[in-house]
Amino acid sequence: MKSKLHRLFTFTLLLFGTFQASSQCANNSYKLDWKVPSTYIVSCGTIAIPTINPAQWTVKNDSCIFTSPQINVGGTVGGESTLITTEIRINQSGNLTSSDFAWIRYYINGVLVFNNTIRGDTVSTRVYTLSDSIYVPAGGNLVIQIILKTTATNRFWQIKDNDITACVRQPVPLPINLLYFEAIDKREGIELRWATATETNNHYFTILKSADGKNYDALIRVMGAGNSNHQIKYVVADAQPVAGNNYYQLMQTDFDGKSTLSKVVVACHEYVSAITIYPTILLGGKLHVTGLREGPYQIDIVKLDGVLAKHQLVESQEWDVLEIEIDGLRAGAYLVSVSGINELITQKIIIK
Repeated sequence: MKSKLHRLFTFTLLLFGTFQASSQCANNSYKLDWKVPSTYIVSCGTIAIPTINPAQWTVKNDSCIFTSPQINVGGTVGGESTLITTEIRINQSGNLTSSDFAWIRYYINGVLVFNNTIRGDTVSTRVYTLSDSIYVPAGGNLVIQIILKTTATNRFWQIKDNDITACVRQPVPLPINLLYFEAIDKREGIELRWATATETNNHYFTILKSADGKNYDALIRVMGAGNSNHQIKYVVADAQPVAGNNYYQLMQTDFDGKSTLSKVVVACHEYVSAITIYPTILLGGKLHVTGLREGPYQIDIVKLDGVLAKHQLVESQEWDVLEIEIDGLRAGAYLVSVSGINELITQKIIIK
């Protein structure tokens, strides 16, 4: 089964689609051997090393962690990245349930870049197989971590000799040389900037956005330069950020459909609303609301004891002055809240 490598990856790490690489693995490649302790660290579980059959690590009614040693790639920092092709096979008892899990994680230079969760009842074969193609920056390293969990003694996950391999290939040129990718909070939204030193066969960029740092959606597409050997700067804006942290990734796509993903950048949107509610002390008349942007708004007037006194939905044109009738509201203190897309303001008023 091919993993969906479109989640959280550091830039230049992953290549989508097909690729051409030598079938030869470098000497610094990795292969799990339970008879060689330097090829693994496990927190618990049972390692069996029989005379004839392959050795194996079994996890039953427990939650245990496997960690590979660092798989280092050569080169000088800033040079060409190195392709590592991995294959992971996890055997299972065949009766796993929704309470049994396996997590497969990749760390590049100590940073978590991939986390694949496997729920036991979704595994339809006795051997779960995951094959990935990963680009590691020059001078960097890859660590594979697997967490296995079952909640009964008659259900198990199992990993045998050679079930985890990582083939270090030859360094390959990247489609773009990204100088920077940054997100800057501004009153009108979040500005996204990046620049390339060179571009090769670059079709377009896609900005991916997430409100939680886990689930990303395409925000905007920007055409690339194709081929370029000079610096090019790009600027786009997210006009509707959420309040608080906004997460972004830059995905680059070649003309042949292959893509790479940038590191995740975060911008905290601290939008200061232009909405003003006045007057705050009324002897009658109307309440005024200014500074509205175009779009829907909800107006709530609530007594200090929490009782809703007035509720109103409006569709505003930008910079409309909204008038709210207060006839029928008894004298006293109220909280007026005006909420729109990604903005909320509350003002205390007193009606005499």
